[in-house]
Amino acid sequence: LVLGNPASPKSNYTIYISVKATNTVAADSSHRATLDLSALDNFTFAGGFIGVAGDGSTGANNQPVGTFLLAKTNLIIANRTSSTLGTIRISHNPGGNATGAAENLMELGHDNAINTIYLRIGGMKALNGGAMRFRQGLTNPTLKLRGPDGLSRLSLLTLGDNWDTATGVASTGVLDLSGGTVDGLIETLHVARTFNNGGSTTSSGSGTGTLTFTAGTIDVTTLFLGCQGKNNAATGTGVISVRHNASLVAGTINIGGDAGTQSGTGNGALNVDGGTVLVSGNILENDASGGDGASTINMTNAGVLNLQPSGDLTSRNITVDTLNFSSGTLTNYGTLGLRTLNLHSPATAFTVRSGQALTAVGAGTNPIGTLTVNGSLTLTNATWHCDLSDSPTGSNDLLTVTGTLRLSGSNQVEINMVDGTLVVG
Repeated sequence: LVLGNPASPKSNYTIYISVKATNTVAADSSHRATLDLSALDNFTFAGGFIGVAGDGSTGANNQPVGTFLLAKTNLIIANRTSSTLGTIRISHNPGGNATGAAENLMELGHDNAINTIYLRIGGMKALNGGAMRFRQGLTNPTLKLRGPDGLSRLSLLTLGDNWDTATGVASTGVLDLSGGTVDGLIETLHVARTFNNGGSTTSSGSGTGTLTFTAGTIDVTTLFLGCQGKNNAATGTGVISVRHNASLVAGTINIGGDAGTQSGTGNGALNVDGGTVLVSGNILENDASGGDGASTINMTNAGVLNLQPSGDLTSRNITVDTLNFSSGTLTNYGTLGLRTLNLHSPATAFTVRSGQALTAVGAGTNPIGTLTVNGSLTLTNATWHCDLSDSPTGSNDLLTVTGTLRLSGSNQVEINMVDGTLVVG
């Protein structure tokens, strides 16, 4: 089945898979529009837009529900540049009460190439979630993500994206590529995004996003993981799990950012679970004034987190709340800033080596804090970066180790006066 011309896609060609319903009917999960192409060998779409329960129509009774089951081999080109709501969107309902009952789904076949501008999974008010995953029972299926030309980066991928309109309805987006292989080039990736398109501070519609992959590479220029879009009552909760043979390549990673003083926040977790994460920029919480998000890195199953990928001449910094370390390699970082370091079996100690520094992270934007190491810590020709206050009543960086603190070689203490000048004598 071929819809459109891949050599010259028409932006006005569209696919809508959606049933609209009243509140009562939408509560019935059997009320669903389905386009099932799973018996086809090949499917090609070359057009402008695809909406799976994501047409964006207005009205309280528009609660769309839809499922799109792709063929064995698929080429999808969607190039509608005028769409600010998502060129391909799965579960998106800015004008109604919420998307309908149960999950709205695009199910991938064995070989899939998606070339688009803006892929949105779980958009506005996707209360029961939008999802993309491989069909069960396939042997090493594949997904390739690119821009409309098939070569450049996909400009924007968002999961759990409640960005557009002030709302009290939550959104959930899931991209689960377990069991398959992904090849993705992406400019900007948001895993959970909350309202940011206006001045409301009362919007409470949270965004929850989950990305899981087990093989292949996702290469992202800028990554936002569990970040609050604006200073309001909504919370962005994002989780990325890089498992088995998978690789995440990223520039800057913003994780768990809180946009300010309102009750909402950011909550981000990066699980390096046997996979490899290569970061050429910094990993940081990046809170706004008055904010204090939650940022966590979990390292298990011999995962690798490398802050100086091959060809990069500068090691970067990590500034997050919590590092849970079980097994793996955390390497080539400049400064590791934490509030809590938890060691879990089989790890017995955490080692900071030559060229690396350890420091405490305070709440929000406060540089002064206490680093608690639940386990043993070894400093080997390393640096402890200590922020001090010149005020008699001020606080200073503290290091607390519940196990054994070992000092090996020649270690240094680097003192930074946060609000004054150090006077000795």
